[in-house]
Amino acid sequence: MSHGEHPMNQTDIHSIDNLATVSMELSSKCNLKCKMCSHPTNPRPITTMSFENFKTIIDKLLKTNIRNLFLNMGEPFMNKSLFMMISYAKRNGFSVFISTNGQLLNESHMANCIKSGLDMIKFSIEGYTPETYHSIRIGGSFDQIVHNVKKMKEMRDSAGTLPRIRISTILMKDNRDIVDFVKSWGPFCDEIEYTTITNHIGIVDNREIALSPTWNLRRGCPQIKPYREINVLSNGDMVICCVDFHGRCILGNLLKQDLEEIWTSNKMKEIREKAHSDNMQDLEPCRECFIADYSEILPETMRDAITLMHDFIKNNMWDIIEHVKYDNNPDARCMMCQKPINISFAGLCIRCIEKKITG
Repeated sequence: MSHGEHPMNQTDIHSIDNLATVSMELSSKCNLKCKMCSHPTNPRPITTMSFENFKTIIDKLLKTNIRNLFLNMGEPFMNKSLFMMISYAKRNGFSVFISTNGQLLNESHMANCIKSGLDMIKFSIEGYTPETYHSIRIGGSFDQIVHNVKKMKEMRDSAGTLPRIRISTILMKDNRDIVDFVKSWGPFCDEIEYTTITNHIGIVDNREIALSPTWNLRRGCPQIKPYREINVLSNGDMVICCVDFHGRCILGNLLKQDLEEIWTSNKMKEIREKAHSDNMQDLEPCRECFIADYSEILPETMRDAITLMHDFIKNNMWDIIEHVKYDNNPDARCMMCQKPINISFAGLCIRCIEKKITG
């Protein structure tokens, strides 16, 4: 441990003041049946959060430091009160982010995304061809998502304001080519992210479709260990994390209880202590939570490379982008700096290309 560095003590992990974000499900319904998702088998009753219940929860959270609202889990655009909810949260000082499959948007929705002050909209997309998209996003239309993403950016750019547009993809065997994905979608968004596949806390077996056959038990779970986020289902139940679609670990209900009561309960204290000591295997359902290990396939440095490549696309540097290659050779090195590379332009890593172009 370096000088001046201190471990987080028990007071720190139990302090409600650490909380910054609420991840909220506005509807337990979804219009798609994606092959990697456990949502289609959700045993919970279908519920849609009312505006009054949403307002009740937001008003309770105003007593805390939480000011980030992430609308995800079910499909947010299936809730007809969505824009009333966004506007209410914005009026009360929240930054608001939406995660959507993007199929239900129309131009009226897009105009309301801009008018309501939505900070960011994240489109979840797999693939850059109709064939790949349709094989993963069951029930979706590739033409529709292409149209909606492009139109959202066009209207947003014309307004000269928010929301930021992010595209997120889960890498698996059917859509492993992240380079071509970034090439195709990069011009129509502000940022791209990729994630690895999980088994949704033991609910689905995604090993057959994972890009890597290696699976790791989550230790020191990133969903819990930062102690900065809570997750709320459409009926007000507070669950352990955002992949607990089935509500297997309910901690309390924010329509019936204040957050402080739930946060200080013995059950919540135990969860934080187990997470802090990397003993998630002692918790139900965390002991069944696995994530595909892509560390050998996609090194950590690849994320930086993807970000840089996306910046190139935004700057219309097509003469360079057309020569991008993904190199599976573990011995491949940049011809300039001699560092290992996975993504290269004519044998050079992206950072060296950037230096060469900028002088």
